[in-house]
Amino acid sequence: MDANGHAAEGAAGSIMGDLQRVGAPEELSDLAQQTSTRLAVPLENRKGSAPPLIAELRKRLDTFCVAQPTDNFFMPWWIHL
Repeated sequence: MDANGHAAEGAAGSIMGDLQRVGAPEELSDLAQQTSTRLAVPLENRKGSAPPLIAELRKRLDTFCVAQPTDNFFMPWWIHL
């Protein structure tokens, strides 16, 4: 696996831990786990594309984060992009 793959896998795993800490819905944590698992597989061995999973994870993260009260929840950097 290349450096980008390791970074992406690590980021997905980090998001998964963050979601558990803030009490996110289980389906969101499951999607983060699926994304992390898919990214852990070397690119040449993947049976499907990771980008659709990443896009869905980002969409659901955005929805979850925006729904949280701003005084009690850290808004991730990607919300402002």
